[in-house]
Amino acid sequence: MKKKVIYISWVKLNNKIAQDWYLNYLLQSGLNVEYWDISGILRQKFSTYSDSIFDIVRNIKSWKNFELLIQSTENRNAVYVVLISPSWPTRRPFQILSKHLKKVVFIDWGEMPYSKAARIEKIFYWISHNPIKLAQLTLEKLLWFVMKKFKVIKPFDIIFYVGDMPYKKKMFSKKAVPINFSDYEDFLRIKVKDKNSIVNYKYAVFIDQNLPYHLDFELLNLPTVTAKKYYKSLNNFFSLIEKQYKIRIVIAAHPTADIKKSEFYGRQVFKMQTAELIKDAEFVLMHTTSAVSFAILNFKPIIFFYTEEMFKLKTPTILDGIFSLSKYLGEKAYNIDMIYESRKFKIQQPRKQFFTKYKYRYLTSKLSENILSSEIFLREINSI
Repeated sequence: MKKKVIYISWVKLNNKIAQDWYLNYLLQSGLNVEYWDISGILRQKFSTYSDSIFDIVRNIKSWKNFELLIQSTENRNAVYVVLISPSWPTRRPFQILSKHLKKVVFIDWGEMPYSKAARIEKIFYWISHNPIKLAQLTLEKLLWFVMKKFKVIKPFDIIFYVGDMPYKKKMFSKKAVPINFSDYEDFLRIKVKDKNSIVNYKYAVFIDQNLPYHLDFELLNLPTVTAKKYYKSLNNFFSLIEKQYKIRIVIAAHPTADIKKSEFYGRQVFKMQTAELIKDAEFVLMHTTSAVSFAILNFKPIIFFYTEEMFKLKTPTILDGIFSLSKYLGEKAYNIDMIYESRKFKIQQPRKQFFTKYKYRYLTSKLSENILSSEIFLREINSI
């Protein structure tokens, strides 16, 4: 009988998810795989059910239906891979899985540097802007701790982790297994293919985050930038760089973005090709994004920047993230609205010690760097 693996997610299934989270590999290896999309019941306002073109998808419409499916004979011995960060607001699927003593696997990756100063700044932001929200977040953390402490939420059967994982995180699982971050494996895959550059001229690449329209800001009720001001600041800065360095800037669009060339003054926009673009770029421009992985692995110079509007908004996670990441890598972050000539900023070569530290903390480990994560994942899934 085929091993059955059920993914539980609140994100619409696409080809990248199928590759990065090993769905394709498990299917190719002969396992029975399903993808349960619970976006409609876990975050109703922002639900985007998965397309029926993926025949492994089940769109779950109620918690009753979710629990009945878990109890069904066909799913009795299934292994559940939960692609949702565990917390008080997302507790429901974890509660139900724990109640029925199901085998649960979690992949803990995507963490990035976040300094102590940034954490303090974030607390002060909530105190001054929304103290009620801060109280709510604090209570939620406490309630989640209590649920774990009293085993209302049972420990994961396996937690897959990347880099130097804190011991306290490993504690909430029966077994902890090191793997590589998906970006690390994408880097290796593209490196082996050794494709020609997808851009036929000298260029730098901006890693777009879709800041004016990113769904996370609406979800968290946080202020974000004004599209008109934001794009004007970016384009002025890009033009200055292009003139000084005799180079053209291309855009690696965020997966959720519906970007038009006009927003970037006619510059080329590419989607779902971030790794390929960074590989052959002269240098990389960004705010803060996990795609920094590709710049680090390809040893590319990075320019971190923000706008005056971003600085004034002081939106937590964005500005703090920029400062934390740039500091971790030994780089400076620039307010581009204060730069009127190229001598006011500097493109410097990466510092190897900082890039190496990031690689083994957030992307891979000495134990896993020479093994494909898909093979590790399949081995462990078959063992439970």
